[in-house]
Amino acid sequence: MRWFFFFLLLITSNQLNALKPAFNFSKTPPVYDSVLNIIKQDTISYENKSSLLDSLGRHYHTKENYKEAIRYTLQSLTLHKKENNKARVAHYNARIGVMFYYIGDYDFAIKHLLEALAYSTKNDLPILTAEIEANIANVYTRLDQYDQAINYLLSAKKHFEKTKDDEPNLLAGIYINIGLAYEKSEKLDSANYFYNAALSLVENKNLHLYEASIFNNKGEIYFKKKDYDRALINYQKAYSQFEMVTNENGMGTALLNKGRVFLKKYDYELAIKYFQKSLVHFKKIESLRNIVEVERLMSNAYKGIGQYKLATEHLETYIVYNDSLKGNKIQEHITNLELQSMALEEQQKYELYKKNAEIKQNKLQLEKVYLYITIIGVIVLLVIVILILLNMKKNLQHNKLESRLLEEEKSRMKNDLIFKQREIENFANHIQEKNNLLKKLSTEIKTISKQTDSNINNLKRLKDIVNHSIYVDENRKELELKIDHAHQQFIQRLKSKFPQLTKTEIRLCSLLLLKFSSKEIAAIMSIEPSSVKMGRNRLRKKLNLPPRSDISKFLSEI
Repeated sequence: MRWFFFFLLLITSNQLNALKPAFNFSKTPPVYDSVLNIIKQDTISYENKSSLLDSLGRHYHTKENYKEAIRYTLQSLTLHKKENNKARVAHYNARIGVMFYYIGDYDFAIKHLLEALAYSTKNDLPILTAEIEANIANVYTRLDQYDQAINYLLSAKKHFEKTKDDEPNLLAGIYINIGLAYEKSEKLDSANYFYNAALSLVENKNLHLYEASIFNNKGEIYFKKKDYDRALINYQKAYSQFEMVTNENGMGTALLNKGRVFLKKYDYELAIKYFQKSLVHFKKIESLRNIVEVERLMSNAYKGIGQYKLATEHLETYIVYNDSLKGNKIQEHITNLELQSMALEEQQKYELYKKNAEIKQNKLQLEKVYLYITIIGVIVLLVIVILILLNMKKNLQHNKLESRLLEEEKSRMKNDLIFKQREIENFANHIQEKNNLLKKLSTEIKTISKQTDSNINNLKRLKDIVNHSIYVDENRKELELKIDHAHQQFIQRLKSKFPQLTKTEIRLCSLLLLKFSSKEIAAIMSIEPSSVKMGRNRLRKKLNLPPRSDISKFLSEI
């Protein structure tokens, strides 16, 4: 039989003491329906409603009437949700989770504790977050899910250590529960380490229940290790601490654990002695569960010393109490179902309230939206009309300006083209003159070659003609550059449309565009006129033109 550490489960309730009630019910509190009538009154403020429900919940919690305590605490929770008081929603969810833990409804305990954790984490409440995590861990320990329990406890430990709280019992409680989780998962050395850490925080500080629980749990470790002497020492220390605060359940549990040790050591007389002592304490507080366990163990002890009649009597007593305990469990299960139904009903009420509030809010928002849309629509319409008018005016001015600029650009380009064409024509004439000079030179050379005697004057004259005509090739190249520059865009379009044209053919196209005659083209390109004619014919084929068609006209349209 184990003494489970329970203090952390009470921490949340202690934290809620900060929410001081305005009412005090020392005797019988008002009935539930009366309270509902009071809190439904519009004249009652939120704080007064909260205080009234909180006082009722605390009253029944103190009396361990968890059914009524949960009923009023659920009412408080719904009220705080409606007021969107997130800190109190976290507190009251935690309190409800703890009460469901007390009555053994672990599913609803986890549900409310996790909801509390979500609120406390989101609203940066580190101490409350740590306490809730510790309570969640306790539930998982009860469900034998030790890994999850340890994860939550280690997280709670980090929160407590960061806050550097002045109350050592809070961190000690975390250490004890970590030790308990490790012990339940049979990691005894790790468990003992955390029990010792907890003991160092509470030793000699009048925290008797904490010390008692630690010694009791350490005794259980040594019991599992079969180190019965050290187990007895720790159980005795636990008993002494429980005795200082007259904790009947604790004293009974410590004596029961000592009896278990002697039972394992086959010292049945001493085992029976301690079982009988523990039974006195359990009967004082009517702890049926513990009484059932003691009766079972006493039956085994009497059987060990051969007193079968007494063994049978205690076995029969065990059966009677156990049946009663089963009946209590059935009743507890029925009560749990009622509480679950109550919790779901409160949740549904809150959901209905929330939906109605959302509908009302949406309706108001919709009306506002319609009003805003109307106003914005009129404004937008006016703005659009103004913008259209301004845009039309701007476009008109822009079009006028653009038209004027285009005309100016067109005129400039026309003048520029005329100038370049004249320049090219002049340059072409110049080349033609030079070609004539070259022909004249050729004639002179023939004449001189026919003379037998050297004519010095003729040679000098010939030298002057050569010097005068030496730059013909350079001039031709310069002419080609001028043509390329003047017809740059035309050449690009021509190449794009007819990529198969050679460089010479492109040059011929440029000269034809300038409307030079075949003779002039022959002079510029230093070829025979017949070659120009042949070039024209080849060009017609590549440009897909019929024979004898006007190439210049076709090129001017590209």
